[in-house]
Amino acid sequence: MTKLQTTLALLALLPAGWASAQEELSGQATLNVTETMTINVGDTPDHQMFYTRMEGTLKAEGPLNNARYEVVEFFDTALPNNGGYKTFTLADGSKIFARYEVTEPGSTPKGTIKLTGGTERYAGISGTGSFQGKFNEGFTVLEDTIEVEYTMK
Repeated sequence: MTKLQTTLALLALLPAGWASAQEELSGQATLNVTETMTINVGDTPDHQMFYTRMEGTLKAEGPLNNARYEVVEFFDTALPNNGGYKTFTLADGSKIFARYEVTEPGSTPKGTIKLTGGTERYAGISGTGSFQGKFNEGFTVLEDTIEVEYTMK
């Protein structure tokens, strides 16, 4: 048996998905702000903390199309970067979880996403990517675009 044949034979014995290729997820969503809370910290006149919850539906190619998209965000005016968590729930009930960081806050926020895991068929997911959004004038609706490269274990 040649070295190439031996290598191919060993690769065939590896568990399925062990060396999965990187794939892409991308989509767009309209997220409605469903809950907010503002806390005046009091240590300085301008120091506030904000909690925001948003919900919507992701429009994407592939299995994430029409996934329920939930965001929980924490924002502290004393910190340079803020963020929160994103959860995508697919039609079959499986979920993908992500942590995100806002690197450019404001009415057109931008930032990074890190997939932290999932359930059922997405239990072994990991990856990184970015998001870019645009709030309406009243900050009650966010148009969000995500792009993530991921692998499955």
